[in-house]
Amino acid sequence: MGLLWSDAPRPCLLRIFLPGEEAPSLSGDSFPQATRGDHPFLLKIRRWLDDYDQGRSPALDLDELLRGVGSPFRRRAWAAAAALSPGKVRTYGQLARDIGAPGAARAVGTAMAQNPFPLLIPCHRIVKANGAIGEYSAGGPARKRFLLAREGVVFDAQGRVCLASQGISEARSQNKKTSASQF
Repeated sequence: MGLLWSDAPRPCLLRIFLPGEEAPSLSGDSFPQATRGDHPFLLKIRRWLDDYDQGRSPALDLDELLRGVGSPFRRRAWAAAAALSPGKVRTYGQLARDIGAPGAARAVGTAMAQNPFPLLIPCHRIVKANGAIGEYSAGGPARKRFLLAREGVVFDAQGRVCLASQGISEARSQNKKTSASQF
């Protein structure tokens, strides 16, 4: 696992890379603000990841984590995903409604796909309206399924999340689709 961070003007996390993901070379221009070395801020992130790995759900300072990252819409979507307890899922449409943007399920999907902090922002807990798990930017659908199963999420014979076991009866929305570029 890799943590990409910057200490200027104040410590902030830039990206988390899970095992199997290709991390960028720090010698290139992908992350010119990246910093090498250790910092107390990184120790907090590492402790959180260790707690998560041990099955605990530690509190996370989202304001500190999301400072200056993403649009206001994406930060709202990420914060709503972060509020989900392990083993709980929401659909993209539900999350869009939760953040006051009904009809913006695709924009929520785009926000989850561009989540720079997998596990800290548990975008793996957001699924399609029919229970299909969809893609996962931090290792593909197999990793998303593994993380959900590890948290106790139940799947049906077709490999979809059993939404009924989550208390979800999501019907495909007929709402007008909202473009992610509007956010």
